[in-house]
Amino acid sequence: MRIKPLSAPEKVFVAVTSRCNLKCKHCNVFPFRESPDEFSLAEWRAFFRRIAEMKVLSVWLSGGEPFCREDLFDILDAVHALPLHIGGLNTNATLIDASKAERIASFRKLDLVQVGLDGAGPATHDKLRGRGVFRRAVKGIGHLVGAGKPVTLFTAVTKYNKDELRDLVMLARNLGTGGVTLAMLLPQGNALHYRKDLALEDDEWRAAVAEAGALAGEFPGFVRGSLPDVHRMFEGYEERLMQASPCRPFLTGCKTGITECTVMSDGRVLPCDRLQDVVAGNLRENDFADIWLDSAVFADFRKRFEVRLDDLDTCRGCRYQPLCTGGCPALPFYTEGTLIARDPYSCYRFYSGSEAT
Repeated sequence: MRIKPLSAPEKVFVAVTSRCNLKCKHCNVFPFRESPDEFSLAEWRAFFRRIAEMKVLSVWLSGGEPFCREDLFDILDAVHALPLHIGGLNTNATLIDASKAERIASFRKLDLVQVGLDGAGPATHDKLRGRGVFRRAVKGIGHLVGAGKPVTLFTAVTKYNKDELRDLVMLARNLGTGGVTLAMLLPQGNALHYRKDLALEDDEWRAAVAEAGALAGEFPGFVRGSLPDVHRMFEGYEERLMQASPCRPFLTGCKTGITECTVMSDGRVLPCDRLQDVVAGNLRENDFADIWLDSAVFADFRKRFEVRLDDLDTCRGCRYQPLCTGGCPALPFYTEGTLIARDPYSCYRFYSGSEAT
């Protein structure tokens, strides 16, 4: 199944800095912290003008920790002045005071601020992110909510917090946020070093998926993320399989490189921020449009859509193929060294316990 990319991505994730005031055990950009090649304000302004010319619709800003940049509000001003939508801003919230919250709230094109919160209390959150971080994060969230800017929480589910998912949801409600995203930990960056301590065992993952799905049903629209998505995807799977049309599906579980991509703080262009080691080009060497349309790395990445599930040893002959897309390429890339593979956590055989990782 040949897929052509759009003339420009609909959405671009932008890491405006590699700097951070924390040293979290699960940080996906940890190997690139404190990059000496960080884009200047002038370079970011030129980049945002370029993608606006290309008709990119929206950006999502992250880091590192964006508030480590003294000129963050100048960057936001530059984006805000262009025909670009700002889907969100990722932060740990520890550097946000009342005045910064008011300034953030003034950006009407900025939909929300997403805050990483990995525990329902300091004992869990600080174990992952550092002493005193929970208190400072909650204080920053309070400033944002008080200023009237929508806030959502993002939680990477680990061995540390797997037993307090309900408490996290209740905390998100009590803080006045708009919801919480419960996501699976990816073995990349610093999480590779701490994987044994953090990553869920197979049965723990299945239990977390079941609880996340139950919470999403109890709090519709408030609980989101890859874990409840997996529960929703596999709910009634056998019954839906009986109604599915026979087909030979392709490895189409990821639209990255087709509708969106990521730009890092030093100008590296990636298919996705989950694939820090898959570099399609650098903005200091090539125009963004040339990288997006002509990069050999993007071309190879898009070839996933030409791979039939029957071409994979793990999937050949599987009776669940009519409902399967192969899932996310990031996990097999970091565990098997290839993008042309299925994600076991998107596999019904693994989910149902009939196949181990």
